[in-house]
Amino acid sequence: MRKRYNRLLELNTGIQKKSNVLRNLITSFLEHKRITTTPKRAKVLRFEMDKLLSKLVKTYNRYDNKEESLREVKRILTKVLYKDELISDIVENKILAYVEENRVSWFTRVYRVWVRSGDSVEKIMVELI
Repeated sequence: MRKRYNRLLELNTGIQKKSNVLRNLITSFLEHKRITTTPKRAKVLRFEMDKLLSKLVKTYNRYDNKEESLREVKRILTKVLYKDELISDIVENKILAYVEENRVSWFTRVYRVWVRSGDSVEKIMVELI
């Protein structure tokens, strides 16, 4: 019996490879602000990015002191991202803008772009709002 398990949000790889694929997708997505990928990976990326960014915004709002909240947001980002240079850029530009807008969800936008010629797989572009 299937109980609250969403099989659509599963990448059919082992757990170690899945975490590495997700971290690479998230790192390159935040670095370039948009990425073109397959529908399954786009669905997983959108879910994980919304979860991560909402967690960062809620963590930032949890603390009264700005230094404490920035430290905690940077701590969470160091666990996820592979490149440390991105952390300050994301915190200064994106997270503070989301906090000012009071945005807690819908951080990404998805477009269908084209069909790949080799195996006719649909390509999806995921964009950061």
